Amino acid sequence: MDPIHVTTDIDFARKKYEAIMELVDEGKVVPHYPNTIDGHLIGRMGEDAVFEWAKRAGLKPFPNYQVSDKGCDIFLQGPRLRLEVKTWKDEMFEWGGRAISEKQIASVRNKADRIVWCSVKLPTSEVTIRGWSDVKDFADAPIVTKGKLDLRSYQLEKVRAIESFIL
Repeated sequence: MDPIHVTTDIDFARKKYEAIMELVDEGKVVPHYPNTIDGHLIGRMGEDAVFEWAKRAGLKPFPNYQVSDKGCDIFLQGPRLRLEVKTWKDEMFEWGGRAISEKQIASVRNKADRIVWCSVKLPTSEVTIRGWSDVKDFADAPIVTKGKLDLRSYQLEKVRAIESFIL
């Protein structure tokens, strides 16, 4: 990822963190995951990588994540699909990747058709697209409890190879 892109993503992450902290302080929201600048930065890096991949693949993506916190992260106009992008630190992907929190699953089902899974190697900012899942795959996914916060999540055993994404 180029330095200008990373700087823009860091600015975004800081603003997102501050906006969520304000809502938390006002009692208006309880985050699905811990609210950290690093977490927002990693998420944005994954979204950027998937957007660029979709452009190169000729899928005519629209970066909804750049203009709205509502709805899916990326709209594909050919084929017409709504994507959610989930990204973890590289070293955490096997442990916690391929998961959606119990609190977030209804929202994801309403706003996306597919999920693209990524990981980021820090400090290099190298993003790996790990694969994809259909949102319907979570119908049979077990709920697991992990981490210091005992976060309950639906976790898939595996994901499809990104090469099989295109219809």
